Amino acid sequence: MKKLIGVGISVFCLTLAGTFLYPLGCSETQPVQKSVQANPAPPTGEAGQAGFLIQISAGAQDLGAAAFGQNPLTITQGTAVTWENTDTVEHIITSDNAVWNPLTMMPGEIGTFTFSDLGNFPYHCSLHPSMTGTIQVVAPSDGT
Repeated sequence: MKKLIGVGISVFCLTLAGTFLYPLGCSETQPVQKSVQANPAPPTGEAGQAGFLIQISAGAQDLGAAAFGQNPLTITQGTAVTWENTDTVEHIITSDNAVWNPLTMMPGEIGTFTFSDLGNFPYHCSLHPSMTGTIQVVAPSDGT
């Protein structure tokens, strides 16, 4: 009788362990979409407002200075710029003068930086050095 109870407890423990271990090690993995952000702000798509969206399109590594759209891009002080990688390859948006940490973006990811200082801020993709851009930050007009 003791042997039968021992076997029953062993089977129960193995079944219980399998119930908890299966989801941990044997389930399918789901893709994770992450965002790379430094000072997040919602882009509005127009320079000089709360934010500006720059889409990195497919084949951007072959577009040189046109890879980031309007170049130079003029914005007002305090504007957030968001780069969205809609390309099929990774891009690393890097400040030429180390104003922000490099924004590493896999396809589908975004990176954001808010420009609080006035001046010209050249940048490039460190994986594709021909991709270059400049952000010109100007003071807000008296009406803002």
